[in-house]
Amino acid sequence: MKKFFTKKRLIIGGIALICLLCLIFFLNKPKKDKGPHYQVVTVAKTADLTLTGSVIPNQSQVLDLPNGKVQNIAVVNGQKVKRGETLVTAYDETAAQEVASLQADISKQQRSQNSQQRTIANLQRQMRGLSQSDDGYSELQSQLTEAQNQVADAQADLNQDNTKLAAAQAKVNPTLTAPFDGIIAVDDSKQNHPVLTLYSAGLQFKGYISEYDYNKVKVDTPVTVTATATNHHQDTKVSFLATFPAREGGKSNGSKYEIHADLSPENFMNGQTVKLAARQNELQIAAKAVRKNHVFVYQHGKVHTVRIDGQAKGNVFVVTDGLKAGQKIIANPDTQLKDGDSIDSND
Repeated sequence: MKKFFTKKRLIIGGIALICLLCLIFFLNKPKKDKGPHYQVVTVAKTADLTLTGSVIPNQSQVLDLPNGKVQNIAVVNGQKVKRGETLVTAYDETAAQEVASLQADISKQQRSQNSQQRTIANLQRQMRGLSQSDDGYSELQSQLTEAQNQVADAQADLNQDNTKLAAAQAKVNPTLTAPFDGIIAVDDSKQNHPVLTLYSAGLQFKGYISEYDYNKVKVDTPVTVTATATNHHQDTKVSFLATFPAREGGKSNGSKYEIHADLSPENFMNGQTVKLAARQNELQIAAKAVRKNHVFVYQHGKVHTVRIDGQAKGNVFVVTDGLKAGQKIIANPDTQLKDGDSIDSND
């Protein structure tokens, strides 16, 4: 009986040893090299450039009130006005005092001039009773000439004062007129100091583009602007692109430049949040997919080398010729890959 159990243990131990050796052999068996694994990607156009901005008037101006005390505001908040239309009338006390002073001076000059005219008439009457050879004629002639010169000088001064008077009278009740067509905003919260701001009826998109996207648009580039609240949209063009960066108080990643696009008041309203989209037609692929201006185009399990034109920009290559959107290429070619090779891919 004891021999039976001993034999059984030996058999079990032998089987266990064989299993252990098989496991060691399997774990140490060299793995079959499957070769390089190539990644197939589809060439696609660059995503549209999108910017968030707001709707602002094409033109706005805080208007300077005329000198003096405001007497009448001829418009109400939100009223449409035309260029040249009177908005405010004021009264200038200083100008009124100047008018009164000039009027007094002019009256005095006129009285003096009338006296001189009477003197001239009297001298002329005396001279008519004498001949040029009579005693006293030369003296009367001298007095007449002097009086006439004084009248001429007085008339020149009078003309100058009349010009000053007309200018001063125009300042007594100065007016403020609209410099352009638009909508007026009246803020009369401060007593005797209303603030009038004129906004043009025309609207525009205002946003900022980063230095990294700056070359993706230019003036007259077609864009689409969409209101985020109403989803109203309009196809338009870039009307302004700043050449100097905007001033920003805080730190930012790179400079930003102001950009505008004209909008219709029928689809948008002042202050709305909107998005601008500029379609991009560039084809961009990973720079590592390009080898000496060639790429491997993948089709039906095989690859073929195709020459492309373009420019490398960092980690991407901008394709200008040789590829079309929708074609498939090898994203990670190596020196082993050859034209016409059949490959296994992730496609």
